[in-house]
Amino acid sequence: MQKIVGDRPRPEGKTDSFGVEQARGQLRSAYAIIEQDMQSHTWATGEAFTMADCAAAPALFYANKVEAFGGNIPR
Repeated sequence: MQKIVGDRPRPEGKTDSFGVEQARGQLRSAYAIIEQDMQSHTWATGEAFTMADCAAAPALFYANKVEAFGGNIPR
């Protein structure tokens, strides 16, 4: 997420569109891994809500803001 967010305030002509697209691809890959893993259980570590879910929530909230889980957000 840092690459995507850090690129936003850069002046025109000084952005790293290649790096940002790579970072978006990495997020999409991470989402695919999470999606596959979550098919076998309800919460991060199984059937009970744990601290792992609490720890994941903020990162996933902000990740969804920069690269939506569905992959289609206005930029």
